[in-house]
Amino acid sequence: MKISKVTMISTLPPIKASSLYTLNLVNAISKKIKIDFIGFKKIYPEFLYPGGTIDKNTKEPKIKNVNIRSFLTWYNPFSWIWAGLTCKGKVIHAQWWSYVLAPIYFTILSIAKLSKKKIK
Repeated sequence: MKISKVTMISTLPPIKASSLYTLNLVNAISKKIKIDFIGFKKIYPEFLYPGGTIDKNTKEPKIKNVNIRSFLTWYNPFSWIWAGLTCKGKVIHAQWWSYVLAPIYFTILSIAKLSKKKIK
């Protein structure tokens, strides 16, 4: 199967979490294939993290061959459903690093799986 587009779900700057790792991964993969990136707008409640979850000195990157859509929020299940329904790639690659995010990823990947997408 030739893959023409991959959907990635994770964070990119300015969200802190694993965004620097994901940014390097996206930069490398985007040289070979188109990426539909679904990212978080709000990842955790701010009051739980004294330093905050957003790096105010960083902006969302613009990367060639990557369509970035940052609309996921931890508090809105409709954003999770929308992400599952709008995955455009044949393969979905989810960067998951925290059990707190399990309901979000479970919802997105379950809906995508019903649409016959490959989950990696």
